[in-house]
Amino acid sequence: MKGNKGITLIALVITIIVLLILAGVSIAMLTGDNSLLGNAQRTGPYNDIGAAKDEIGLVYNSAMQQFYEQKYTGEQLDSSASFAKVFNTAYTALTDAQKHGCQVQYTGDDTKGGTITITKESYKLEGTVTVTAGSESLKWSESGITKQ
Repeated sequence: MKGNKGITLIALVITIIVLLILAGVSIAMLTGDNSLLGNAQRTGPYNDIGAAKDEIGLVYNSAMQQFYEQKYTGEQLDSSASFAKVFNTAYTALTDAQKHGCQVQYTGDDTKGGTITITKESYKLEGTVTVTAGSESLKWSESGITKQ
C-alpha cells in the first residue's frame, strides 16, 4: 500500500510511552512530601503573617503622617501627640491584621515602643518597635517567622 499517509505502529507506541512518562512526572510533582500542593499548604501561614505585617506597616505610615501633620502645620503639638503615643493609638485600633486570620499583640509603652507578635497556627513573627526620642522615628526589627 504505497502512498498511504498515516502513523506507524512504532510511532504510536513511542508517543504513548512519552505521554506516560510525562504523566508520571506530573503526578509525582503534585503528590508526596515535597510536592507543589504540600508546599502551597505550608506557605499559607507565611503569606498571612506577611499580609498582617504589611497592615501594621500601613498603620505605622498613617501614624507618621498624623504626627508630622500636627508637628509641621503650625498646630499646637500637645503632650499626648508624641509619635509613640500616636502609633500606639493607631495600632490598638488596628483590625485589618486580624482579617488575615492572625492573632496580633502589641506590648509596649507610649514613649519607647514595644513588641508586636503576629501568630497564625503554629507560626510566629515577633518584631521589636523602637522609638527614638527627639527625632520621632520608629525602627522595626524582627526575628523572622518561626514555627512553635
